[in-house]
Amino acid sequence: MVPVTDGVSVPFVGQRLDWSGTFQSDEITDAAAKKALDELLMVGTPLIPLQAPTPTN
Repeated sequence: MVPVTDGVSVPFVGQRLDWSGTFQSDEITDAAAKKALDELLMVGTPLIPLQAPTPTN
């Protein structure tokens, strides 16, 4: 396991849902999500070769 420090906080998430229940983001949330996903990519990509091979049947 590798710690990832960035995250996305969405306060009052219920207020972000439209009539159909679809989440409506904003620029701040989008920027936080991009930062968190970029960190996950940076941390996770070098770990791919270390993964155990998936057994095939």
